[in-house]
Amino acid sequence: MRAIGVEDRIVAVGGHNSYHDDLRRLARAGEIQQIGYGWHMPPTLDALVAAGPDVLIARMADLTHTQHMERVESLGIPVVPTFIDAEPHYMGRVAWVLLMGLLTGKEAEAEAFVEMVAHEVDRLKSLAATQPRRSILWAWFRGGGNRWAVTQRNSDAGLIRDANAELVLGAEDDPELDTFSDLSTERLLRDATGADCWMIRDPLSPKFDDRDVMARFKAYREGCVFWEPGRRHPAADTWEIWEMGEIRPDWRLADIVKMVHPELRDGEWRYLAQEAWD
Repeated sequence: MRAIGVEDRIVAVGGHNSYHDDLRRLARAGEIQQIGYGWHMPPTLDALVAAGPDVLIARMADLTHTQHMERVESLGIPVVPTFIDAEPHYMGRVAWVLLMGLLTGKEAEAEAFVEMVAHEVDRLKSLAATQPRRSILWAWFRGGGNRWAVTQRNSDAGLIRDANAELVLGAEDDPELDTFSDLSTERLLRDATGADCWMIRDPLSPKFDDRDVMARFKAYREGCVFWEPGRRHPAADTWEIWEMGEIRPDWRLADIVKMVHPELRDGEWRYLAQEAWD
């Protein structure tokens, strides 16, 4: 809705945990209702009825959660479930903007937005294709042991492939599986030490500082270890990468292209930064 300029029509949100300053302020001031977060439960019905929306757009993880919307519809509020996180390709997430355009009478604006993102993605793919193919290990340290969330398939893997990079420990795309798998340090040491670059943690992951382990990885020795600050909001516990970043894969792809291809490291980094050790 922000992408097509209709956020002023929002009368209720899950809560005030938003990267968007105006929405966060309105929710905290009680000027728009807070109906609670949750994929697997219905919203706070009193707050929803008080807001009086024409439609409830509900973000859900999968179809098994739609049953909880029956109570909402019985109150006369139509429900449109969305499944952006289930999209197997990153451009599928962008396409949900077309639904928002249809619901709000902003079809032209939505189509222009999707076309703009697709054009930029194509430009970045062509740029990356001019460089030698390199490899990336995309593995976040879990903390509390030796476990890593290793990206292997689906939308995030697609971004890496389109950056003209081999995804180390990559697997076949499968919409029935998560993007990542939980693997051990031993598995990384066995199969991933030759990766040219390593994206090692997201905004919430702990820092991995075992130098003896890191020294066995080419990416560490050659200074190509990055992490994902995600552009944190200075006044709120939110990150842009998990809001607008969901429908701007071109922003994410631009960072990945720069990470894996040193010759293309010009301009501003949006979501990634080089890891540093004290």
